[in-house]
Amino acid sequence: MKISVPTIVQAAALFASTGLSIWAAVIARPRRGGPGGIAFGWVVVAIALWSFTSAMHTLVDDYAARVTISKFQYLAVAPIGVLWLMFTTQYSRLSWPANRIARALMWIVPAITLLLAATNEQHHFYWSSITPVSTPIGTRLIYHGGPWYWVHVAFSYSLILIGTAILVRGLRRFPPPYRRQTALIIIGALVPWIGNLLYLSQALPVSGLDLTPVAFTVSG
Repeated sequence: MKISVPTIVQAAALFASTGLSIWAAVIARPRRGGPGGIAFGWVVVAIALWSFTSAMHTLVDDYAARVTISKFQYLAVAPIGVLWLMFTTQYSRLSWPANRIARALMWIVPAITLLLAATNEQHHFYWSSITPVSTPIGTRLIYHGGPWYWVHVAFSYSLILIGTAILVRGLRRFPPPYRRQTALIIIGALVPWIGNLLYLSQALPVSGLDLTPVAFTVSG
C-alpha cells in the first residue's frame, strides 16, 4: 500500500496530538489533588486514545480494519461528555451527584453507545451505513449516523454546554486570578467542538476529515 504525503502529514499530526495528550496527563497526575485534577487526567487520556486511533484509521487501508479501529475509538468518544462535566463541576467546586444511582445513570448513554457501535453490523442502529469516498488525501470512510448516533451526539453536546455554562457562571464568583484561568478554559473548550461541528456538518473541504482530536489536544 502506497501512503500519500498528505496522509503521512495528517497521521503525524495525530500522533503528535497523542503524545501531547499523554504529556498533559503526566503533568496532571501530580495535580490530581486539585479541583478537577483527576477528571482532567481522564479527559486527556481519552483524547490520547481518540488521537491514536484516528492516526491508525488514517494509515490503515483495509475497510474492515478501519471499522474495527473506529469501534475501538469509542472507548474514548463515548465517555468524553461525562468526563467533561465531571471536570467542570469539580473545577467549579460544585458537588458531583453523591447518590450512586444518579452517578450510574450518567453512564447509561455512553455504555449503550459502546455496545451499539461494537455490534453495529447486527442492527445498523448506530451507523446506518459506512461509505468509502476518494478524497485529495486518500480514501476516507464516511460514517452515516443511525438513530442512536444522533442520541449520543445530542447527549454529549448537552453535557458540553452544561459544563461550559457552569464555568461561565463561575466567572462571577471566582477571585480575579481564577477568572482569567476559567476564561481560558472556556475558550479552549470551544475549539474542539467547533471542529467536531465542522466534521458532523461535512463542512470541511475533505470528506470524512475529523479535526476534533487534534483540536482537543490544543485545548488540553
